[in-house]
Amino acid sequence: MTVFAPIAVPDAQAAAAARSRQDRLTKPEGALGRLEDLSVWVASCQGICPPRQFQRARVVVFAGDHGVTAAGVSAFPPEVTAQMVANFDAGGAAINVLAEAAGASVRVVDIAVDADQPLSASIGAHKVRRGSGNIAIEDALSAAGSPTRKSIPAPTC
Repeated sequence: MTVFAPIAVPDAQAAAAARSRQDRLTKPEGALGRLEDLSVWVASCQGICPPRQFQRARVVVFAGDHGVTAAGVSAFPPEVTAQMVANFDAGGAAINVLAEAAGASVRVVDIAVDADQPLSASIGAHKVRRGSGNIAIEDALSAAGSPTRKSIPAPTC
């Protein structure tokens, strides 16, 4: 099991300073929508305002099948998910283009792809189960019949 270093509680003073900074910028209040909230969250997590530029930005794609597709509600069969994971990993998806434009890398994590084997050991290292449950009749991901991983407790912002 991987052990992580303790995660510091978000800094309320840095968050307040970041919110105040957003309010002083030449723009209508709230004009940047969720991006403003994200900037405040990053500042609080880093404990500094303005927040530091990310050094190793990464997009993480968590992949899994929707078990409810068994009820015929999807335009695509479950096999498409494994094909999409391979395309993400090969750099051929729209998210790869967006990540490249932002200077970010892409990591794919198979959480619940309905396939015999993960595309690679690193992609499948955190697999919860093969395929997800049909949410119309059961939990999508649960400990019932699968080795669900414990979540990592962390402070919320």
